[in-house]
Amino acid sequence: MSDNFKIAARRHHNDAEYLKQAGKKANAGQLFGLAAECGIKAVIEGLTHAYPHKHFNTGLLQPTHINLLNSQFVQGRSSNYLAIIPNIQKFSDWSVNQRYWDDASIPNSLEDWRSASTEVMMMLDVAIVDGKL
Repeated sequence: MSDNFKIAARRHHNDAEYLKQAGKKANAGQLFGLAAECGIKAVIEGLTHAYPHKHFNTGLLQPTHINLLNSQFVQGRSSNYLAIIPNIQKFSDWSVNQRYWDDASIPNSLEDWRSASTEVMMMLDVAIVDGKL
């Protein structure tokens, strides 16, 4: 078994859209964040040929989620792809820990997270056309 960030990104994004339409905003928001995270990791992996699951600040092998990953992506070798995702900073109030929160505590940012995740899906398409994935 191996990680496939590109496929996971599409799956999470599609499922988030489905959950959003069903009124399941909290879980849709989580999946939009995970979709963007997987999409960016796919592009990082394609550009660097390195496994992007290492925590950038500590160097330890541990998950790096979108609210931390986006700042590293901005600083990396991604300048051509960064222009495709101008709303990526909208994940600054997203946290994987929100999966434990009650609905009232989750930020009302679903549309922001959705738009940023959609941009990451477009970035994946460009990276595929460019032969990076």
